[in-house]
Amino acid sequence: MITEVITIIISILLITIFSVILEGIRSKVKALLQMREGGEITHEIYDLFSLLSMKGVLPTRTSLIHVLTPYMTFSLSVALGLSVPFGLMSVMGGDILVVILVVLAVAFIVSVPSMVISNIYANIGASREVILVSTGLMSLVVACSSFVIKFGTLSIIDIAKSITLSLSDIIAICVIGYAVYVLSEFTPFDISRSETEIINGVLSEYGGRLLGLMEWSLYIRRFSLIMFFSTFLAAPLIGKTFGFSSILSHFLTLLLQIIFVASYYVIASMVEERHARARVDHVIRLNGVFVLVGLISVVLSLTGM
Repeated sequence: MITEVITIIISILLITIFSVILEGIRSKVKALLQMREGGEITHEIYDLFSLLSMKGVLPTRTSLIHVLTPYMTFSLSVALGLSVPFGLMSVMGGDILVVILVVLAVAFIVSVPSMVISNIYANIGASREVILVSTGLMSLVVACSSFVIKFGTLSIIDIAKSITLSLSDIIAICVIGYAVYVLSEFTPFDISRSETEIINGVLSEYGGRLLGLMEWSLYIRRFSLIMFFSTFLAAPLIGKTFGFSSILSHFLTLLLQIIFVASYYVIASMVEERHARARVDHVIRLNGVFVLVGLISVVLSLTGM
């Protein structure tokens, strides 16, 4: 019981606060790669809470959906975070299907208000968001299907405990790592909110507190997806040495997850620094390639490899 309470508290702190700090680390790494000092790691926290302290700004011709979208997006993003494992437990079940459906729901909720408003930049951003998430999520679904077929469960923790160094598992993990990068909207996949091209795209009609909630939701969603991916790396490594039944293995898995997540952000910053924003057709084509790679892991799983 104490372990569960401690894990829940740590989970909430990681989802809400550490996710924002990681954005600061990401900005700092990019600044160092550009040979400049950059801001403090906590700068993103100051910016975020500065926005949250302001009055919310909405489109001139607004409706209830525009008012509710930031709050619904934030709530679903937190739910996504609580659905992924922290250590060897998950607050809300830890089911792969739940993760996929929540990611899809967030994309739908973010896109709909931008589609119905008379703002060409928001319209373009919404269409790009739909394209990005639908094609990126397809590769994630295919890769996760490989695990479901092989291990006969939808539980993320049970799958992570069963992973071996088989060819199908390695391919599936690589595809999931790529899909998480795409769905996290790191450059070059930040096409739905390109500031220089479509003036922040799906976020162009929001300001103040509501913009802060939308930005915070993105940070939480990004962190949650990477935490989801890190489970497939951390749990097998700890399990081979300490097993899966002890409290020690639970917290060691959580610690290793955090290390993998921080490393992922650093690597993502390095990739972002060396790549320009991709064209929409390039994103579709590349995501399609990874869907095919994921299908290879499914075929290998069916053959027991």
